[in-house]
Amino acid sequence: MGSDSDTTTDHDASADAVAIAHVEQQIGDLEQVFSAFGWEPGDSPYPAIECIHREAKAVGPAGAVRAALEAAESFPHANGG
Repeated sequence: MGSDSDTTTDHDASADAVAIAHVEQQIGDLEQVFSAFGWEPGDSPYPAIECIHREAKAVGPAGAVRAALEAAESFPHANGG
């Protein structure tokens, strides 16, 4: 029988895997949008993405995704307002 810390680690790893899969799907969706408009993604830094990278380093990928989703929900358009 595993310890509580093993269970927590397994859960965290599972949450990270789900978060990463979600982000990868979003990347694919964005690539399709760019392609549909004939746009080429640029390689210049974008402050919001740099912030997400810093957050991911501090709290891990799942934590960064949660933080980004919470921030997005605070915008009026996110909840129909």
